[in-house]
Amino acid sequence: MKEKLQQSVKKYATRDNLLILALLGILLMVIAVPVGTSEGGTKEEGERTPQADAEDRYAGTEEGYAASYEQEMEKQLEELLESMEGVGNVKVMITLAASDERVILKDYDISEEQDASRIVENTVFYTDENGRENPYCQKIITPRVEGVVVVAEGGDDPRRIIEITDVIQSLFDVPVHKIRVVRMKSE
Repeated sequence: MKEKLQQSVKKYATRDNLLILALLGILLMVIAVPVGTSEGGTKEEGERTPQADAEDRYAGTEEGYAASYEQEMEKQLEELLESMEGVGNVKVMITLAASDERVILKDYDISEEQDASRIVENTVFYTDENGRENPYCQKIITPRVEGVVVVAEGGDDPRRIIEITDVIQSLFDVPVHKIRVVRMKSE
């Protein structure tokens, strides 16, 4: 078996076949390399930035990203609490510690001179579909939840208050003294 393999390798391992195999390998590597940004830091058509995704998600809101984020969190928490047994109808108010923080991509050029080295910081930009240049946002850090108030039909039952408080603490890492659960007025 080993001798057969050696004979077939000698038969097919000609200079032309090895050259073709090497070129095919190079071609596969070129195809596999991902395409980056074009010159000037603009994004290729169809590529999305985290900033553009977040802006699209909350497009048309006058309050801005933080307020929309707050409203979305309130809605999700209301749905979650209403699905708990014995809680009933719920209204939720969430306060945020600050607005969102955007981390902008920077490019650093280091030039070494005789006595010292110098670092030049440049912001990376992309061009949107309207032709405007915007800084490329690597990520958006959502604001921290500062406090939560829950008005619930079951807000007078001590067991429900503890359950609601525990749920809020696990979701938002808010201290107990910044969570209030009260009974909803009956109509």
